[in-house]
Amino acid sequence: MPFPIQVGGKKLGNMKEILKRRRQELGLLQPDIARAIGVKSADFISLVESGQRSIDLNRIPALARILKLNPKDLVLMAI
Repeated sequence: MPFPIQVGGKKLGNMKEILKRRRQELGLLQPDIARAIGVKSADFISLVESGQRSIDLNRIPALARILKLNPKDLVLMAI
């Protein structure tokens, strides 16, 4: 079972919440995240944030870097 990650003083329990909240906290746009993880379209990030898609595990380290989060925590959240 995934464990919550604390972002901005709030515990978040799933990838879509973490991605959206942390992206907004850092002032990043969906295209910024898309470029950082190597996907062509910001629409993909929108789909992840809405819970319709998931991020491949091989992209989690890049996501953690741009979101300034621990990669291990994000990998555990994603599996």
